Amino acid sequence: MRTGRPPVAKEERFWAKVKVVESGCWEWTGALDKHGYGIFWLSERPGERKHMFAHCFAYELTNGAIPNGLEPDHLCRNHKCVNPEHLEAVTRSVNLRRGIGLSAQAIRRNQCLRGHEYTSDNTYVDKKGSRSCKTCRRQKSRNWWQKYGKEWRNASVIGCANISLC
Repeated sequence: MRTGRPPVAKEERFWAKVKVVESGCWEWTGALDKHGYGIFWLSERPGERKHMFAHCFAYELTNGAIPNGLEPDHLCRNHKCVNPEHLEAVTRSVNLRRGIGLSAQAIRRNQCLRGHEYTSDNTYVDKKGSRSCKTCRRQKSRNWWQKYGKEWRNASVIGCANISLC
């Protein structure tokens, strides 16, 4: 037999932790993760630890389940916001491109640090998806060969794999 307070519906518990602010955002006043996103505890039983992001819960309450492969993007850029009108289901790639973090800035950049354009002919993409400029890579290789090439060739002729041990 259960004692104590009567159970409260999840929706009622959720909306009790939302505050409307002047910007039009509905800010989450409950627990936050280390990045400032709201966390809503779904479990009603003590000891049970089920939770989800507050903005995801708000999106699902008003729009239904989040489609596979998509995630809610904060159009207002406020991580605490749970206003369904400020959320749009998009792919991770789109969400990252719209952001303001370092990865978003890198994705939007269309030239390397030395000013060479990132074009299909001048861009190398590694296994992890990182881009680098082929012009700069060639120059870096030339510089290495000018500096160490003679030593390396001599070491490989002698049969020494490690230059520093020769």
